[in-house]
Amino acid sequence: MPEYRRWRIPGSKVFLTIVTYQRMPIFKDAQNATRLMDCCEHVLQNHSAALVAYVILPDHIHLVLQTAMENSDYSVIVKEVKRRFTKSFESSVPVNRSRAMRKERGVWQRRFWEHTIRDEDELGTLIDYIHSNPVRHGYVSLAKEWPYSSFQAYADDGYYEDSDWVGFVPDDSDELLKLVGE
Repeated sequence: MPEYRRWRIPGSKVFLTIVTYQRMPIFKDAQNATRLMDCCEHVLQNHSAALVAYVILPDHIHLVLQTAMENSDYSVIVKEVKRRFTKSFESSVPVNRSRAMRKERGVWQRRFWEHTIRDEDELGTLIDYIHSNPVRHGYVSLAKEWPYSSFQAYADDGYYEDSDWVGFVPDDSDELLKLVGE
């Protein structure tokens, strides 16, 4: 079976989706969402990477990372964020034999979705997708109502002309859904 290879382009921007094990809604708890952001900030600082945009939903997160010129291995960043959060999180999920052998604790799915962003138009589309995700999932009516998102920072910087921006909801045939792994 061929090994999956991820693109690693120094200084690139990468869209990521990271999902909890069995879609457990662990980030419904504000303390867990805050803990995850703290873990992300710590790991990104240690890897000279930057968080461009993000949203934390109850059972998954979307991020756009800007990798460093000297180190573009975002797989290591994801692994360290997962590890750091898992160490700080007590999971009551039973761990099956396969996970126990791999020393996994039932917090995260093993893999993650990634897409290297090709240009500024694609970046803008993905930022909008991230910020509209809580609306798309029916958690809120307006993007600004979701507290675990970079939306407000973008709105404050004038990225969105309307602070009551709802976002967009792509239909099932939308190419964007293929781009983000849905």
